[in-house]
Amino acid sequence: MKRLILKLPRLFLSKKLIKSGVLYTFGDFIGVAVSGFLLLPFYTRALTQTEFGIFSVVNSSLAILTFIVHFGIISTYSRLYFNQKDEYDKKVFTGQIVLLHFFMLSILFLLATIFESTIHKIFFTSINDNRYYFYLALVSAMSFLNALFGIYLRINEQAERFLAFQLFAVALYVAFIFIFKVWIENTLDAILLASFISTFIMWIISIINLKFVLLFDNLFNVAKKVFHFALPIFLGYIMYFLLNKFSILYLQYYENLENIALFSFAMQLSTVLVIFAGSVGKAIQPILFKLEKNQIIEKTKKIAFYYKIVLSVAFGGFSLLSGLIISLFAPESYSGSRDVFLLLLLSVYIYNFRSVESLLFMYFHKPRYSLYIVSFGAMFVLILSFLLVPKYGYIGSAYAMLSGSVVAYFASKIYNTKLLKMELKLKE
Repeated sequence: MKRLILKLPRLFLSKKLIKSGVLYTFGDFIGVAVSGFLLLPFYTRALTQTEFGIFSVVNSSLAILTFIVHFGIISTYSRLYFNQKDEYDKKVFTGQIVLLHFFMLSILFLLATIFESTIHKIFFTSINDNRYYFYLALVSAMSFLNALFGIYLRINEQAERFLAFQLFAVALYVAFIFIFKVWIENTLDAILLASFISTFIMWIISIINLKFVLLFDNLFNVAKKVFHFALPIFLGYIMYFLLNKFSILYLQYYENLENIALFSFAMQLSTVLVIFAGSVGKAIQPILFKLEKNQIIEKTKKIAFYYKIVLSVAFGGFSLLSGLIISLFAPESYSGSRDVFLLLLLSVYIYNFRSVESLLFMYFHKPRYSLYIVSFGAMFVLILSFLLVPKYGYIGSAYAMLSGSVVAYFASKIYNTKLLKMELKLKE
């Protein structure tokens, strides 16, 4: 293991990139981890199991709405930003992304108003409270500029500012939870209000600090190019939601909120591997995208090798200590979630095993491959969920997700092999 660690710096171009990669990874990790699993001990003890079930449904709904609002544009922005000629063009491009966002947001709000009752029935079959609907609409809308500013800092190699931005967002959220908990009797209301206020403050900070110029010149052509890249990414995110988040919303039709809470707890606890994989991917992405074609494949293979070792060690540790981990993160009433936790942890491990290689699809302008991969997995989750959940409840949902991850893994392997063969032929 010591030899592996000593070889790691050779994968990167400089000490600066090593430092930046660590800062970006930690910034992404802490930002998502706090809302994902680090606050689970507080959530599971401060909320009743029914309230945690409601909280889980709200968060799953927020995930799908955020994917819709972002529409894959954030990932597209990081790819096309480097195509701009100079700093002014980059500011104009950033401003046009902002214009496209507000145009789309106006359409989405109009549709949300027209179909409010239908959306409420789909997302909240187990809940009857319109406040959650407005919370979801506002927080998902504000999340776009926050994410855009975060990726702007990353691609401009402002690692320290990015980390400070992430840490401040986390600190605001946690602080407001405990402040509002003193004033508001209902802890769930305090948590959601803290989320809204902290998101709003970070939205203001993002608008003030994001460097952009608002110009309508050539906006239509820019929109065409952006949506050409963004559409398959967006569809991929929707398929990803079906693969990983759909289960909680679907379980509302067959399980009570207490059992949804058990399933959601296990799912959130397993996200430690998801967060790690996503954080590493975001940190590596700008580094890989700057490389020449004659370097990218070899560098990706090396980075993937070490990534898989770390991911496997993390998976093994969490599996062996699963009982202890659950007891640390939740009271005794959640002990029945251990089997589901192990299944979901295995599902996450398999799905994210080839995350680094998947970055090549974006580099070589093949985002549709990522869409195909996650779509195959999502279809299996949907089919097996419809077959298993009515009979086996949340255990059936866990097996459906595991099957979808296995399918996605093999699809990723096939398409990655296909891509490498194509590139080798081009070189010849």
